Amino acid sequence: MTLQGKPVSNLHGAYPPPSRRKQMVMRNFGRAALSYDGVADMQNETARELAGSIGALSLDGEAEILEIGCGTGFLGHALASVLPSGRFLFTDISPNMVHQCRVKLAGVLPHAQFAVMDGENLALDRRFDLITGSLSFQWFDNPATTLARLADLLKPKGVLAFATIGADSLGEWRAAVSSLGADFEKIIPTFPSAADLKGVFPEDSLVVREKSQLERYESARKFLGGLKHIGALTTQSGEAVLSSGQLRALLR
Repeated sequence: MTLQGKPVSNLHGAYPPPSRRKQMVMRNFGRAALSYDGVADMQNETARELAGSIGALSLDGEAEILEIGCGTGFLGHALASVLPSGRFLFTDISPNMVHQCRVKLAGVLPHAQFAVMDGENLALDRRFDLITGSLSFQWFDNPATTLARLADLLKPKGVLAFATIGADSLGEWRAAVSSLGADFEKIIPTFPSAADLKGVFPEDSLVVREKSQLERYESARKFLGGLKHIGALTTQSGEAVLSSGQLRALLR
């Protein structure tokens, strides 16, 4: 398979350079590739639940499957038992994450393909029975536009199935940041509501299920450390907007 004449394993340069925020996403997740699995329990559980939902779709055994934001391979590993004969293409914006996913799935899905690719800028020469992603779509710069594009890459009976972070997430952290003033609210990424997601698709074509899960941390410092170890410290603006003094005040 090729991308406008480029091998699928080498997609750099196919599009203009990513935004500053995307570059930060790529850098932060790249740094977290080795520590991710040790702290990402919720991400692993979410991937397994998504795979279970996909398993209930009765897809063809040799379905063509694209994963956006494969990370270290949680969803791929879970899908291996659901669609063992599927033809998988695993993609992530971080080369380090793609490498870790390849290593994890080498003995599980030996014929899978892997590519370093920005999920918002795809130019693939094939369509898919399933396009999926677990806790990756919230990093899109333009989620509504991108979801519509991904839907256009589906085969006539194809399915777009994904798990993402909802609008009410990180409420305590958001309240603490807001206490510093409106200028600091851009620290925390915004997440879509169920209504936002449904507004992207024709009526009744999207099924949204919501689940709340409480994660407890010993301290604010432990909370930020957890985000760092999974690579999720990217701000909404893509910039570091707190001084060290402001960060200490926020942690207090």
